[in-house]
Amino acid sequence: GGRAPRTKAARKGRFRKAAPVCIALLGARPPPRAAMAEVGAGGGVDAAAAAELATASGAAGGGDSRAGVGAAEPGGGDERSDDADPVGGGGGSDAAGGGGGAADDSVAADAALASRSSTNTTAAAGGDADGAGGFVPPETIHAVKYLDFAGKKRQVLLQDENGACPLLAICNTLLLRGAITLPFDVDAVTSAQLIDRVASVMFDAAPTDPSMAAGWETHVAACCRVLPRLNAYLPVNVKFTGPDKFEYTPELDVFDMLRVELLHGWCVNPEKEPETAVALGTMSYNATQDFLAKADEDAEAKDKEAAAAAVAAPASDDPEEALAIAMSQEAATPHADPNVALVRVFLEKYRSQMTPFGRSLLKGRVAAGQLAVLFFNNHFSVVTRHGDGLYMLCTDLVLCRNEPVVAWQALDDGAAFVADDFSDLATAKAKRAAEEAARAEAIAIAREADEREAAAAGGGGGGGG
Repeated sequence: GGRAPRTKAARKGRFRKAAPVCIALLGARPPPRAAMAEVGAGGGVDAAAAAELATASGAAGGGDSRAGVGAAEPGGGDERSDDADPVGGGGGSDAAGGGGGAADDSVAADAALASRSSTNTTAAAGGDADGAGGFVPPETIHAVKYLDFAGKKRQVLLQDENGACPLLAICNTLLLRGAITLPFDVDAVTSAQLIDRVASVMFDAAPTDPSMAAGWETHVAACCRVLPRLNAYLPVNVKFTGPDKFEYTPELDVFDMLRVELLHGWCVNPEKEPETAVALGTMSYNATQDFLAKADEDAEAKDKEAAAAAVAAPASDDPEEALAIAMSQEAATPHADPNVALVRVFLEKYRSQMTPFGRSLLKGRVAAGQLAVLFFNNHFSVVTRHGDGLYMLCTDLVLCRNEPVVAWQALDDGAAFVADDFSDLATAKAKRAAEEAARAEAIAIAREADEREAAAAGGGGGGGG
């Protein structure tokens, strides 16, 4: 009941046939109200790093657990959540590209995806997923940087303009896992090359059970339909009840297929903010915008009614009668919904899209060494946990070139930058300086030895003449 193993050449051949279809299927227009951000275009390769990386695994799957799709929200889209173990059975080993503990999760994920394929491809074939807008994101170029992660030399991608770029976050997650690699002699890649590699991972992840593989290629094709768009935007509509709560969109299937978990920290604390939690309820971000817009419209209409009533009200010189008229008008005017102020204050207070409660939930969700993609401050970043702290991968090209030792940024109030081994920058710079000095000394000693050997050989030759 399993599929016949394919050689690397066969896999490449199959993908080269599929890739044009992936691009040809692209026809999208951004959803009108979704929270999205546009992204612009995204070092030299160290020879020793390239040599070490060449021995690393280039197709180690596994990884973090996969989020599923829940029931439809009344009046809205499906809710996407994750009820599985977030560690995915493999913990830090999966993050390092081992993927050993994720076998059971992969089987369950394959079954879930196969059962969802008809529903999700239908969603991808209509509405915004297959709109007539023909939106084609511009191709971008990303510099390649080398760093150490989980004891292995890995590549990551940088960007030279600030932007959301969910494709970059997905690719960096796969690169750090070792699920994909890049050529060792390049210092930059295009978004088209990245899309090819990501699509290849999805094609190669087909389940071996024929009953689950029936709709797999159709489902992969639906994901390839939206994959190129992730270089420009991702419609994200968070719900404030948990770090894995999102309203379903077809683009989220790409994360599911790649076993990449998408999280956020925009969560309300029901214990410390009970009234706000009740006011938000199960509303998504888009629903709060509709709610506030309707409240503003109602308030404006009430103001106009009150002004008209004041003009039409009979004048009275009797103070008691004037007071009675005013009180009757106030009683007839509905008071504003107190939930409006609660929702508005919450969104303004945490407009960075992270709450202290959400950060604590993320710490409990992300295991040590695990990798996920975090939506935070209108940006998509790779996030991991080291010790008791959460860290986001630094991908800013200018920063990484000016400070080569910078690799991660702490996701706390200090937001300190750290090196790839999570040490502070001063320690990392001192360590690098010592390594460079030791390397220079070793080269000088080897050169002196060569010179002495050459001199000895030359002297011996003269004596023999």
